[in-house]
Amino acid sequence: MTRRAPFDRISSEDLMSLVGDTGSAPMQVGAVLTLRTGSDPDARALLDALARRLHAVPRLRQRLLKVPLGCGRPVWVNDSGFDPARHLSAAPCPAPGGQETVLHIAAEMLTTPLPYDRPLWTARLITDTTPNQAALVFIFHHVLTDGIGGLAILAALAAAKACQQDGRGEAHPLPSRLQLALDAVGERIRVLKRLPTAVRRLAAARSELRPHGGLRLAPSSLNRPTGPRRQVAVVRSDLEGISAAARVQGATVNDAVLTAAAASLHRLLQGRGESVEQFVISVPFSSRRHADAGELGNRSGVIPVTVPAVGDRVRR
Repeated sequence: MTRRAPFDRISSEDLMSLVGDTGSAPMQVGAVLTLRTGSDPDARALLDALARRLHAVPRLRQRLLKVPLGCGRPVWVNDSGFDPARHLSAAPCPAPGGQETVLHIAAEMLTTPLPYDRPLWTARLITDTTPNQAALVFIFHHVLTDGIGGLAILAALAAAKACQQDGRGEAHPLPSRLQLALDAVGERIRVLKRLPTAVRRLAAARSELRPHGGLRLAPSSLNRPTGPRRQVAVVRSDLEGISAAARVQGATVNDAVLTAAAASLHRLLQGRGESVEQFVISVPFSSRRHADAGELGNRSGVIPVTVPAVGDRVRR
């Protein structure tokens, strides 16, 4: 029987989210929920109700603790000073209101780095987005969870019963340097035992990526550093029609979306006087068998797919 450490260490996949958090925008994921409200919604009551449900997801009351050199990956520890008010806020929707304004606020929140001295999430209730509606914007750092895990958190909060707690986390002793070091040594030994399996997986991954590894695409204005600003837009289409059209060609909805995305990028570049006839698009995937708020962190990756942008649509 494997002895479990008295603390929760982040996984190697989670560590990638920390190491990769060096670009112009932080490694954060978000969700926007539309809420039906009455004609005079009580924002404070809604936030208090949400705060009383946070106990359903313990990770929302934990902060990330950096460890000394040689003591392995960072660990999650209970935030003894946890206060929901530092994470939950409310504001009226500015003019002109509506979905576009909400998405603009969500994009700003998504690109604002979360402070590391507290649990890595925030939520804002935006009231009066339209008559009798409000929006709740949730932002998580990617080290806390991936997109599917974020949906599991929201589902757990929606299903939880309110708990009359003061909201502050319990004070638990932090792991000692000796505990961390011994656990790190044990983890390295376990990694060595799994080395043959890891080598086989690496070989399989290399084979999967080989068709794209030597591909050099034409330079374009899309391949350049980006700034911190982001925009979010919504395109609506008939899912049943897309699914039916894809099935006729033995394809999936994802195939149809990638085909449309490549064609759109091609038209965008044509408008800039550039011509790129194929793109390598990084397609995210999840290895989760089920969504569970008790098992967060990252269980996802990306697969590069070469997608032609010109020619017959059926062939593409």
